[in-house]
Amino acid sequence: MNGLSNFRKATYVLIAVACVCVCAALAVFYVRPAKNETFTFPGSVRVQGVKIGGLTYRQAQKKLDRKIKTVPYRFDLVVRAGDKSVRLTQNNFNFILDYEKALDSAREGVNPLSGNDFSVPFRVQPESVRKQVARIAGLIDRKPRNAEVKSFRPFSEKRFSFKTGRSGVSLDRISLERQLFSFIDSRGSVGEISAITDRIKPKISQRYLKKNLKRLSSEKSYSYNTENGTINMKLALKACNGSTIKPDEVWSFNDSTGNTNSTANGYRKAEVILRKKLTQGVGGGICQASTTIFKAAALANLGIEERHNHHWASGYTLSGEDATIDYPSLDLKLKNNFKTSVFIESRLQNRSLEVNIYGVKPKEYDRVKLYSRNYDIEYGKSFKTDTFRVLYKNKKQVKKEKICTSYYSLAGYHGVRQADEGSYNN
Repeated sequence: MNGLSNFRKATYVLIAVACVCVCAALAVFYVRPAKNETFTFPGSVRVQGVKIGGLTYRQAQKKLDRKIKTVPYRFDLVVRAGDKSVRLTQNNFNFILDYEKALDSAREGVNPLSGNDFSVPFRVQPESVRKQVARIAGLIDRKPRNAEVKSFRPFSEKRFSFKTGRSGVSLDRISLERQLFSFIDSRGSVGEISAITDRIKPKISQRYLKKNLKRLSSEKSYSYNTENGTINMKLALKACNGSTIKPDEVWSFNDSTGNTNSTANGYRKAEVILRKKLTQGVGGGICQASTTIFKAAALANLGIEERHNHHWASGYTLSGEDATIDYPSLDLKLKNNFKTSVFIESRLQNRSLEVNIYGVKPKEYDRVKLYSRNYDIEYGKSFKTDTFRVLYKNKKQVKKEKICTSYYSLAGYHGVRQADEGSYNN
């Protein structure tokens, strides 16, 4: 019996607590109306000068969105950066207007007797600030310009003249963003900001070029060819002389010489290999010029983009180090993988072919060697040659790469040409 009495008492207590909670909720609802269609603002209430009296919360919000198009704040700001200045006003930015907060304030703080005019809280849109900073950076930023060779005069006492570099300028974007946010948040009407800029030095100075621009390689060969063949070599080397290869640029022998099969370009008939036979053809002999350039390029550590071997191993160079040309199908192409330009100097004097390549040698190595290896020799048929380039630093090997594989015919009593046992490029 006592247990049942206690149960009833507990039930009464719970019911009483629930009633109190419901009454409290009704009291809050009565004192602070919810955002619904039953509440209307008194007739004297304004938001930013716009009358909202007699409107529901939703109606008032729509009216404000329609009437208030610009932020109720004007300013005139000048941003200075170096010798440039940019004028900014509120029209250069987008703002986020908090109508809901203004209406909440009007609903909670309205005085029905005197009326009130409430302002709309606002904040600048971050993306619009970043957009203006990017626009100013576009006016201020300037990339540095490296010093470079202005002119190249092959075989002269003073081969190079130089063009001075120029420092770059970079706007400190993060700093300017912070300054703009700070000014707008302070609600200043007139102001001036001094933007921070950073000076960027060029990576390559004129002093650096003058000190480090050296001869990377030198290669010579001698012409035992006919007079016409030797003249063809001279014309080809003259056409290539003075070539400049910029960083990441690919240089073409055929583009430099033009059509070497044309007598209109001065080339003459001499002995050539055509369809695996020796015959007379215009441009015969130029392969010794391309071969001399190829070997100089390999020793200068230039990239070999295209190179072709002869049908038979050539007698004027070691096995695997020739480079045949047949305009326009067979070409010699070199790529400059350095950070600065390289320069080709080439000529023929008294039947002596000479090719020098100039540039800035990377610090990773100090010498270059070429090696070649003959293999798969089948006398009377053919043999192969692999040619390697090896880089050294303080006489220690730092890199070894195969730069080409050659396939030579031994038909017709042709012999195996001697491979290159390696010789230092001085």
